[in-house]
Amino acid sequence: MEEPSSKRLWLLVILAGICMNLDRAANTNAGDKYSLSSIVLGSLILGLILGIIGWLVFSGLTYWAARWYGGHASWKETRLAYAWGTIPYSVKLIFWVPQLLIFGKEMFTEWTPSVNESVLFATLMFIFAVIEIVLTIWSFVFLSQCIAEVNGFSAWKGLASVITIPLILFVLLLFILLL
Repeated sequence: MEEPSSKRLWLLVILAGICMNLDRAANTNAGDKYSLSSIVLGSLILGLILGIIGWLVFSGLTYWAARWYGGHASWKETRLAYAWGTIPYSVKLIFWVPQLLIFGKEMFTEWTPSVNESVLFATLMFIFAVIEIVLTIWSFVFLSQCIAEVNGFSAWKGLASVITIPLILFVLLLFILLL
């Protein structure tokens, strides 16, 4: 926080954006519509753009929510903490490389015949899934700690700061959809 390197911050949020786009493509079965190269290239390009936009938007929302809980960090400090808080999530990229090499397009399709026919592939897929779940949970804990640290309050308030606004927006969206 005392010596922020803007190059590192940009890299951190771009890597998180790339990882988020790969996760989104896998979760929405994008491989049923697009080629593997399109998915990977699209994730790289969108990750660059959406990683930066997401960082600015969500750090701003977190800054605003932290104020409700007595936080005193500036938006700049919140942006710095948010960028550093993406590290555990970005670590997932390390595991994307072997998954893409082993499973290829099946990482992004609803039907996975190679995985279904091979105990080894199914076991590897399970191990990668567990690793990704652990890293995702760790990223929320780490981000909450970063936000708590810059605001001078507990990790629980840090977590509340991170999830309050998205939770409110989700409830509002759900309410609107149910009308």
